[in-house]
Amino acid sequence: SSFSSLSSLSSSSSSAHASTPVQTTKEFDGVVFALPAPLLCRILNASPQPLVSESFSRSTLDFFSSVTYVAQVRMYAARRSSDDANTGVHLVPPHPILGTIEFFSGRRGAWGACPPDTQWMLLCASAAYSERIVREKLQREEVMDALWTAASSIVPELFPLSEADVVDLHQWEHAVPIIEPQHYEHMEGYKERGALAIAGDWSVHACVEGAVRSGERAAAYFASRWPESRM
Repeated sequence: SSFSSLSSLSSSSSSAHASTPVQTTKEFDGVVFALPAPLLCRILNASPQPLVSESFSRSTLDFFSSVTYVAQVRMYAARRSSDDANTGVHLVPPHPILGTIEFFSGRRGAWGACPPDTQWMLLCASAAYSERIVREKLQREEVMDALWTAASSIVPELFPLSEADVVDLHQWEHAVPIIEPQHYEHMEGYKERGALAIAGDWSVHACVEGAVRSGERAAAYFASRWPESRM
């Protein structure tokens, strides 16, 4: 289940039960939490402590609750155009609104599939502005206008959003974990046990590879825990 539909956990014998706000319950042999640490803690705090303590020590739970994140907001836009575009800007020192500006033709490559006769832009908000967007729940239109206005003052050749065929704004409240000193020392001390396990880039190392490796670790744990007939 996604976090938005999972309210708490319960257990009976060797199974874990996942419950939703509408009182739907599903039974699992085990549960892997592949989500940011603050969301993990929210679920664990609403779950029976005997079930939680079977899988996580007190020191591990305290560590989970200490992990914090930086928010990230990005705006993508694209339009059909055969005109070339080849501009990338990383703003140092940090701009109050923007972190990076990317403006390219599809034939030069893209973050994902993009036809060659297309121009695309990717505007990444600064860390400070991203935090403000999430904290104050700024309106989508306000954020898009602020990002484009700031970016076009630096890269005037950016096309107006009114000419875009597609515009998409992404907001991640828990985008990048803040790795404090001894973070990985604490994670090294975590050993899977019980019916619950964790996954996510914050639990191994950053980015997609870390997320994949953490999932492989959780899968290996349950593979060793259960008879082959149950896999």
